[in-house]
Amino acid sequence: MKTLLKTQYMLAKKNLYIFIPVSMLLCLVFSLINPQPIMSGFMCCYLLSTIALDNIKNETGSDWIKFALTMPVNRKMYVKSHFVFYTILTAIGGLITLIITSIVFQSVLSGLIALLIGLGLTVQLTVMYPLNYKYGSENSNAIQLLALFPSIVIFVIFIIILSILGIDSHGNMNKGIYLVGCTLYFVISLGVALVNYTIALKIFKSLNF
Repeated sequence: MKTLLKTQYMLAKKNLYIFIPVSMLLCLVFSLINPQPIMSGFMCCYLLSTIALDNIKNETGSDWIKFALTMPVNRKMYVKSHFVFYTILTAIGGLITLIITSIVFQSVLSGLIALLIGLGLTVQLTVMYPLNYKYGSENSNAIQLLALFPSIVIFVIFIIILSILGIDSHGNMNKGIYLVGCTLYFVISLGVALVNYTIALKIFKSLNF
């Protein structure tokens, strides 16, 4: 597992140096221009998570998968390394979100709301892994759009419902209601990610190399 994660890091190293500062800047900008800490978390978490998805293209293009499977690792470990690396990058984005939004909004509660939304929406997008395993990384751009659309639609519906319940007639946000709603959204998203992992593992085990 350590060797696989190290390889993931080496493939992503250059992009990390670029994407981390950019994600920090985007998080700061969205926090400053938006009166509510909703989109700040998603932009930061999602941008960093795309690095992990790009690694699949690089691995496929270099036949790394075939080489990796000759090492003392099984297919489950290989898939797990993808999800673990994706989780690490998403968590880094979440940490950046928490710090920046908490400072800008002068509220740790606002930071937690942005964190839960960012993590929740981003972990749902792990659906791209089973789709990439099934249809090939050469179709990753189309797969990314296919995965983003339903996730964004569900997210928008969630935000509309949360706004109805959590914003009063004066436009003030009830952070307590938002925190409970975002926590529920995050927990459901984790369930979706677990299903995605199970499906991805099943698909990858059935592939012939």
